[in-house]
Amino acid sequence: MQTEPEKKFKFDMRASEHAYIELTPRDPSDFYIFDINVTQNRQIQDDIHVMVMDETNFRTWQVVAQAIKAGANSTALPQYLTDINTKHCWGTLVFLPRDRNAHYLVLDNSHSSMTAKHVEVTATVLTFESTYRRSVRNTASSFKSEEFWKLYLESEKNFKEGKNSAACGSARTSLLILWKMVCEIMSRNTIVFNSGKSPDIGILKTGLQPYAPAYMINQISQAWAIGSELYHVEKRGGKEPSPNETLLALNAIYTSMDYLCSLLPKN
Repeated sequence: MQTEPEKKFKFDMRASEHAYIELTPRDPSDFYIFDINVTQNRQIQDDIHVMVMDETNFRTWQVVAQAIKAGANSTALPQYLTDINTKHCWGTLVFLPRDRNAHYLVLDNSHSSMTAKHVEVTATVLTFESTYRRSVRNTASSFKSEEFWKLYLESEKNFKEGKNSAACGSARTSLLILWKMVCEIMSRNTIVFNSGKSPDIGILKTGLQPYAPAYMINQISQAWAIGSELYHVEKRGGKEPSPNETLLALNAIYTSMDYLCSLLPKN
């Protein structure tokens, strides 16, 4: 488990105003801890309406909030669901997202017709990092080679944003760079691809033969192949890969990278 850096937010909210913070979990196992402090004029403790909801319900809530502000009858408006719904003045809330999609922490002062509020929020994310992700991250740090780690993070980000083919493209390039690095470190020879052409992984398969059995090299090659296939949407009439297809490809690539990291000498 690791903790991401704290993020601090401050809001000065007039009566009937609201504010929100977008939450973008990297993984469904991530959970959020919010320390919230609400005051009047930064001195007298007061409360505020706090909600957490997914994006669909948040958009519905925005429509409802605007309609109520304009004088509409709340019973005739669309309904929305919340994961957290409470009055809060000081303390801690914990939230575990249901999926990777965006969620929103909403601070709503509409129950107050006269009183402005000052709200301070400290958000901390606790994430249970997979062993293969930690292995790749530590290898990038140990060998001072951040290029493939940046692409690894880019692939995660693209997948979270629904950019499935782009996620596969970033992941397969990350695998390629690490694979080449492992072969060069183990053999102490430089590998050069033909410029102007797609990388020939045959060179990498040959370069890895002294250090890994053929069945493992075949698995790494298949991970590269499926990532490449899903990246090239033009081969499928421009059709994007589905989330499940993408997840299969990414997991194959990520675990292949973990295996490659295990071949390197320990610093």
